[in-house]
Amino acid sequence: MKMENNQANLTNDNDSEIARLSEIVNTAKANKDYPTAISACEKLANEFDYFGYKIELPRLYYENGDYEKAIAYVDNWFEKIKEDTAAIGFIIPQIGINKLLALKKLSRTQEAKQTADLICAISKDVIANMKRNYGENCDTSLQETPMAVALGEIGEIYFEQRDYKKAGEYFGDANRIRLTYISAYYSGCCFLYGLSVSQNIKGAKEYLNVIANVDPNTDGITNRDKEFIGKACIMLSVIYTSQTEYKDPQKAQQYLQKARDMGCLVSDAEIQKAIENIPKTTQPVSTAKKSGGCYVATCVYGSYDCPQVWTLRRYRDSVLAESTFGRLFIRIYYAISPTAVKYFGKFFWFHRLFKTPLDKLVRHLQKEGIEDTPYQDRKEV
Repeated sequence: MKMENNQANLTNDNDSEIARLSEIVNTAKANKDYPTAISACEKLANEFDYFGYKIELPRLYYENGDYEKAIAYVDNWFEKIKEDTAAIGFIIPQIGINKLLALKKLSRTQEAKQTADLICAISKDVIANMKRNYGENCDTSLQETPMAVALGEIGEIYFEQRDYKKAGEYFGDANRIRLTYISAYYSGCCFLYGLSVSQNIKGAKEYLNVIANVDPNTDGITNRDKEFIGKACIMLSVIYTSQTEYKDPQKAQQYLQKARDMGCLVSDAEIQKAIENIPKTTQPVSTAKKSGGCYVATCVYGSYDCPQVWTLRRYRDSVLAESTFGRLFIRIYYAISPTAVKYFGKFFWFHRLFKTPLDKLVRHLQKEGIEDTPYQDRKEV
């Protein structure tokens, strides 16, 4: 009897400690105090062998910027279960996304693509087995989501490399499986700017609205998901200010406010000023190239004549302008960008939204041999 009482007390003590640590994890995550969350989560995963927190741990490593640790954690777990097909099918797609994201942060794109391929291959096998065993209508959403996210993440790599055709293929494949934050956002961008598809503002709005209208407090939404919600709100505000057919200051303000709530650094005063500057009618913007060309890049880097913009101008004239698709993109870009810069170009959040992708593009182009020395534009695109 005494032994049984001791075991019962030990169980109660364990339950109490698990509850305490779980509360620490949840509170720390809500406050973005990831070191504290990791410390408690590691105890739950290692000392109490709590499976749910084992799944959670690599995500916390990623959120804290411990990218190498996230990668090593996933690799070590895979090594332990590599002979257990059932375990691999359930675990690796769930935690493998964290490895994929970490590899992208470290610019290890080839390894990221290999990880995405592994996630997709495992998920496909699991889905096929489930349908054989439980019928075609069985719920495979748990397996479909990481596969769709993985495809979207690789699509983003190609998008940033300006391989829009390849990027569009990945986003399309992802959307056919399950609409995710990343694929919906980039599909909206492709339709807005006519990248890999014909320009379709209505289509852009539909994709961007899917994620921009999501409640950010919904269970399971990650910081990366929230990042895309904020970006989608910004792009919708651009549509509602730059497109005559859809011009709507009230909606532009609504989405700018939500972007602010999602972490975009935009103040109420900036929002109000931007909305007040929207005229009752939007005049067509000339697409002729002039000293205001490369509008967004000039706005972000502060000058039309600086090394980054010289590189981009050379790319525009020597690569984009040499193909029908490239010329179409230039015309669409000049139709949208001047208005967006006019209303939002003075705001820090606008610069922050575009500077990172522009920096990546400039570095990529310079590696490809496009120079950053002074440049005179061609007279015609």
